[in-house]
Amino acid sequence: MSRRLSGIIIWGGTVRKVRLPKANGPQARSLLFALENIAEPGWVKDRHSVASVSTVDSFRNLPKTLRLTIATGWGAAPLLVIAAGVISVVSGILTAFGLLATADALSVLLRTTITPERISESIPEVSLVLVIYSARALIESLERTVEASVRPHVACAAENNLARVVSGIDVIAFEDASFRELAAQGGQAGVRALANSVTPLLGLLSSIATVTASVVATSLFHPLLAIGVVVACVPSAWAASRSSRLNNLHMLGTVSDHLQKSILAEISTDSRFAMERAVFGLRDRLIVEYELVSKRLCQKEITSGLKRARIQLAGRALSGLSGAVAFGVLAILLYTRWIDVAVAGAAAVAMRVSITSVTGAAGRLYNLFELGFSIELYKDLLRGAAERRRSVGSVAFLETGPDIITMSAVGFCYPGHSRPSLCDINLTIGRGEVVAIVGRNGSGKSTLAKIIGGLYVPSIGKVFWNSVDLAYVRENDIRKNVSFVAQTPMAWPTTAGNNVEIGCHADLPIKEWWDRSLKVSGAGDVIDSLPHKMETLLSTRFVDGRDLSVGQWQRLAIARALVRNGSILIADEATSALDPHAESQVLEFLTSSKESMNQVTTIFVTHRILNARKADRIVVMEGGRIVETGSHNELMQNPEGHYRLMYEVQVPPINTRG
Repeated sequence: MSRRLSGIIIWGGTVRKVRLPKANGPQARSLLFALENIAEPGWVKDRHSVASVSTVDSFRNLPKTLRLTIATGWGAAPLLVIAAGVISVVSGILTAFGLLATADALSVLLRTTITPERISESIPEVSLVLVIYSARALIESLERTVEASVRPHVACAAENNLARVVSGIDVIAFEDASFRELAAQGGQAGVRALANSVTPLLGLLSSIATVTASVVATSLFHPLLAIGVVVACVPSAWAASRSSRLNNLHMLGTVSDHLQKSILAEISTDSRFAMERAVFGLRDRLIVEYELVSKRLCQKEITSGLKRARIQLAGRALSGLSGAVAFGVLAILLYTRWIDVAVAGAAAVAMRVSITSVTGAAGRLYNLFELGFSIELYKDLLRGAAERRRSVGSVAFLETGPDIITMSAVGFCYPGHSRPSLCDINLTIGRGEVVAIVGRNGSGKSTLAKIIGGLYVPSIGKVFWNSVDLAYVRENDIRKNVSFVAQTPMAWPTTAGNNVEIGCHADLPIKEWWDRSLKVSGAGDVIDSLPHKMETLLSTRFVDGRDLSVGQWQRLAIARALVRNGSILIADEATSALDPHAESQVLEFLTSSKESMNQVTTIFVTHRILNARKADRIVVMEGGRIVETGSHNELMQNPEGHYRLMYEVQVPPINTRG
């Protein structure tokens, strides 16, 4: 039976409903058809306007782009950068001197009929040509050696700078889908582009020196010849700019296609999808869809490549025509006897070298224009990361955790969303208090917990620890007081021991606390079952590495948070993957945290009402607002209350009738 299907796709904060085509049975459905209509990230729209600039603007912007390559290299190895620049310029100048020496030798040979005596007279000029070109070969070898040293320095400095800037951004920035995609596109691609731009940049310096010297040399023969050489440069420069602009527009136009392809590749190969991929028989359908996207990308690449080839062909044709005109001018000057045969021969050699250098420079310009696209994305990423850095606080918070946490008129909105996730939150929590946050999915439970712990900064309102506004507290002073267990535990690719220790402060906890944390969380049993115990590598990416079940990873995550021993413990659905016995053991420990080493304030998020009963206070969320607060017994007194209604749904009364 045919029917129309509806789909939803979320991209960059935009939610779109799309209509799927008619399907004749399950096999006719397109698994990810909704991806055809995804919205472009904001940075793609911005780059479209930049990529569409004129040729003149492209050349005007090129120095700004290359400045980052030079600055990155300068910061890493200034002496090497100076050496590379000097050697490239010297190489170009030697090429020009070789040209002049060749022209001089030809003028001596061609001044009259070539005879043995004339050849003997030209030996000094010919020897000078040999010396210059030998020196140029040596300089070129030095240029390659220095270039090979500069590139790794640039790559290393760019990677370190990227890691330093991106790692310092506020946690909430990763909730912005557009920024995440910019990080994926502008990260390693930008680093590679910066490193790869070293070769064409140095080559361009050498070509500029060669062309400049050649034009000057040619003008000595006759000014019209120099003008002809300059005119021959214009088509090559235009073709390089135009074709690279087409390539950049093609790259921007295929961002969505590459996203589809990467999603399909992930679904087809990632172990997380393996079971359902097999059970639901998705293999053939995924292959078909992957091939469709690949063919679409292939066709777009061919179309773009043909356009660029036509532009480059036109540029070369115009450049060749300009060169022909220049040589025609030379022929006219020779015919009208403005110059003699010897000078004409030397001028022809000079013009040929100049035009060859122009062609080489055009190729390097094309490479730089193409690499400039990724370099600009890298710069956009650095700017975006800098804008998303958490405000640097200057107030120290040296106490071991707050005695009281106060939230005043707090509101919060995620990046790219117009609807707030939290509204008008007013809450006070004392040291050692155990607070359970309950509510429906999407009610703001996890967001509230993260704001309490200073992990997110409220959009409006204030959060105080001991009357100190967290907005002005140094970030490290906040972080050292917080332990966190996520609903989806992180599978750190390291040893089992490191998985637990990774959240510790500089000093490891005392053995008693370490043992207790492993026992309460059940992580000790997990580690004891591993072949190399604490030293077992937990990732199948390693040889002899092991993977764990979700529940086992969650036990390690709980142990990691407990071992950290922060004064505030945030547990976001921390026991959702545990068996009932393990869950009960962990909750018993969390709800009796007053007996722990320094009276931990515990905030745990749960959708299981039974888990919240032992909390000192229960906060009930609905639509981003606190609708009820109190102990279990207090909240059960209200027969129409949200909490009691949820409790009765999850814990129906027992029917005692026979």
